[in-house]
Amino acid sequence: MQQVHLVGLPAPDREVKFHPTRGWRFDAAWPEQQIAIEYQGGVFYRQASHSSIAGILRDYEKFTEASIAGWKLIIVTANTVNSGEALQWVMRAWGRE
Repeated sequence: MQQVHLVGLPAPDREVKFHPTRGWRFDAAWPEQQIAIEYQGGVFYRQASHSSIAGILRDYEKFTEASIAGWKLIIVTANTVNSGEALQWVMRAWGRE
C-alpha cells in the first residue's frame, strides 16, 4: 500500500467485511467509495485454496455479490502491483486518471 500513499490517496482499510450475512472480506478497501482490492497470490500453486475449482467458484460468487452491491472490485497479482498497473487501476477507480 506504499504506492497508494505516494500518490496521495488515503490508506485503505484492511480485511473489510462487505456482506451483511456472509463472512466475506476484501483484502483492502475504501468503504465510503466502495472501492475494494483483492490480492490473488499463489494462484499458480497446486495447493492454493483459491486455485482449486471450488475456491475459484467461491471467489466468483463473492466477486459477483460485491458487484451487485455496487463495489468497484480491483483484482491484483504480484505482477500487476510490481508493474504499477494495479496502482493505475486504483487511481482510475478513484477518478484520478
